[in-house]
Amino acid sequence: MKKWIRRIIITLLALVVIIFVVANLFLGPIVKKTVTQFGPGALGVPVSLEDADIYPLMGKVSLQGLKVGNPEGFETPSAFELGALKVDFNLFSLFTDTIHIREIRVTGPVITYEQELTGNNLGAIQKGL
Repeated sequence: MKKWIRRIIITLLALVVIIFVVANLFLGPIVKKTVTQFGPGALGVPVSLEDADIYPLMGKVSLQGLKVGNPEGFETPSAFELGALKVDFNLFSLFTDTIHIREIRVTGPVITYEQELTGNNLGAIQKGL
């Protein structure tokens, strides 16, 4: 009976380790694909993301090259562009009342506000939500 319990515990621990390894290796590509696949449908405008690196065990998130396009009828190609976003946080603080963020770095944000007679580009994107 003790051998079965030991095997179950070892199997569960191995499964947890595998889940964490897979999360560290594939979470970035999953986020990138999700943003580029479902972002346009959710916002009603083109959305692209060049790269996403997410390492939950190290408490690091990095996004590069996020672009949110403008709705039809506006002249500029994008409403929002972000060169990079990097967040460094204490993983174990996620399980407490206070989350400790070591660093938030936003690089190259560009927000284009374009006014037309019928409204503005940011309002049109918001209506698409």
